[in-house]
Amino acid sequence: FGFQPSPRVVTLCRSAGGVTLTPDLPDLRAELGRRAVAVLPFVSGRGIKNKLLEAAAMGRAVACTPLALTGARGRPPVRCEADPARLAAAVADLLGDADQRRRLGAAAREWVTAEHSWAAAARAAAAALTAARA
Repeated sequence: FGFQPSPRVVTLCRSAGGVTLTPDLPDLRAELGRRAVAVLPFVSGRGIKNKLLEAAAMGRAVACTPLALTGARGRPPVRCEADPARLAAAVADLLGDADQRRRLGAAAREWVTAEHSWAAAARAAAAALTAARA
């Protein structure tokens, strides 16, 4: 069940300079490695977004909608906007500011390591077990 962008989205991507639509990448790492900013414009879905964790783990600056943060622990260091125009402005701002991208990317890497690593998951599971015994 792959993602199938609507015809309108395909048309918009074709008409926008520099926009490439690549649905259903089996492994995001290579693509993320070629990009300065990870953009997560989610408008539907539930649960934690692995794409957010993957981008953060690679030290990428992230611009996203609030839905992309569903299930994330702590305070992810991202540029988050619900309004499409404001999200686009945040992306443009990040693309134009290499220092901000580096700072946010480094902070994202620290955040994901602290909040979503295997060690963090083990700590959370141990805490839940301890609380259940009490």
